[in-house]
Amino acid sequence: MRACFLALLAPILVACGRPPELIGIDNPQMPAEYVAAAGQHRLFIMSTRQASDVAGAFYGAGRAPDLGLASVDVTVPPTHLSGHLERPEHLPPDPRTEFAVVDPAIYSNETAFIRAIERELAQRPPGQRRLMLFIHGYPRQATRARPQGRRLQHGYRR
Repeated sequence: MRACFLALLAPILVACGRPPELIGIDNPQMPAEYVAAAGQHRLFIMSTRQASDVAGAFYGAGRAPDLGLASVDVTVPPTHLSGHLERPEHLPPDPRTEFAVVDPAIYSNETAFIRAIERELAQRPPGQRRLMLFIHGYPRQATRARPQGRRLQHGYRR
């Protein structure tokens, strides 16, 4: 009886688990950069969280002694519905139907970080050089905050 109960409970527990960490996890069969209709946007990150050794996590829960400076490219799937977060349930993400967070970069100092932001803004026409500041609160996972912030900005432009 107990084994039967555990066998029935296991799929429910797996379904309720956290989504996978996806920062820097690209799809080798369908890389995000090859999906022409996907919107790709660079997000710049400042974090007081400690770097993580977990693949796809980028930052962990612990506090870092110094401010972390980074960037990622977030792709918005061409099938994106406003108000939804098409997050992959399994890795690797499919950029045709799910958000992907690729090309993570860590900046060694504030000067390099500011120069990267300036280069990004210089690529845009003068009337489109706006920045959106998204401050995510604890305890939101960093891997979930990146697509969430991009979804907010993507929806804001419409």
